Amino acid sequence: MSASTTSALIKRNLKRGKVVFISCTLALFLFVTMRTWAITLIDASQFREILENFRDFEKFASVPFDQLITYTGRVAATFSEPMLLFCILVFVISRSSDSISGELARGTMEMIMAQPVGRKQFLLASMVTVWIGIAGICIACYAALYLSAHLNHVTEVERPPAITVPGTEVDIPTDWLLEPKTTQVPLADRIDFTTFAPAIIALFSMGFFVAGFTTMLSSFDKYRWRTVGIAVGFVVLQQMIGVIAKAKPELEFLGSFSFFWLYAPELFVSTLANDPDKFWDPILRYGDGNAQAGFTLGIGLLLLLGCAFYVIALRIVTRRDLPAPL
Repeated sequence: MSASTTSALIKRNLKRGKVVFISCTLALFLFVTMRTWAITLIDASQFREILENFRDFEKFASVPFDQLITYTGRVAATFSEPMLLFCILVFVISRSSDSISGELARGTMEMIMAQPVGRKQFLLASMVTVWIGIAGICIACYAALYLSAHLNHVTEVERPPAITVPGTEVDIPTDWLLEPKTTQVPLADRIDFTTFAPAIIALFSMGFFVAGFTTMLSSFDKYRWRTVGIAVGFVVLQQMIGVIAKAKPELEFLGSFSFFWLYAPELFVSTLANDPDKFWDPILRYGDGNAQAGFTLGIGLLLLLGCAFYVIALRIVTRRDLPAPL
């Protein structure tokens, strides 16, 4: 099992997956760019008024609305958007499901195994290819955020000070007398890019976890469509468990059975920006005592479980019978 053979397998997998990788990466780059631009269209005061109308739904948010009002909180919310999760999961599930069951379904596994290639080497090459793709998508998201934040400006309105009536606590606004001062400031000047590193790491870790789970399914199966179906069903079920846990306080314990409980990029960014002393706590609490896995616990478990799935997949592949194509 030479390094040149492994390199050739990785190049083969990269070539096979380049269409879905380019499509998902381009879609996410444009999405993050446009969403960051959209943030600059509404200033903080206007966004506060909008959120006040939805206070009853605050329990479904990963962080309190007061933190979402800030530019940092609104940008961090990008990493929980369904569009972003959909694109990265499309890439992860499509490529990971192809590792074993995809090759078996196409009938190409027998031809590959006829070459001087070990089963473990073949699967490891597929795994590395998926990791490279996930890392590339995460880097593209960060690059889009950085670029859009520097290109777009936020409008800040400085209202003239009110006049306090002597001997009372009554303030008289002076907007009718003095014009508010309006300034244009680059969004990059209002956010700290280093605080979004936990969100990028969380995105990679979540992709790594789902990739490991899908690869494990693929190592058991011989039909790719079934592997994809089970993996998608698993993700949807996990999302539903998380929603139910937030909707019903008495069912809050169910949230810990969903991997989305471990993936909380908004909370990670918010904690690092506003309360860095608690950033490394394994459990973070917000709102009315809601509990969420902290950065260390969340990222650690996602990576650990992902590695466990990969170990199971390697063990299965090296021991199972690989059926010949029909």
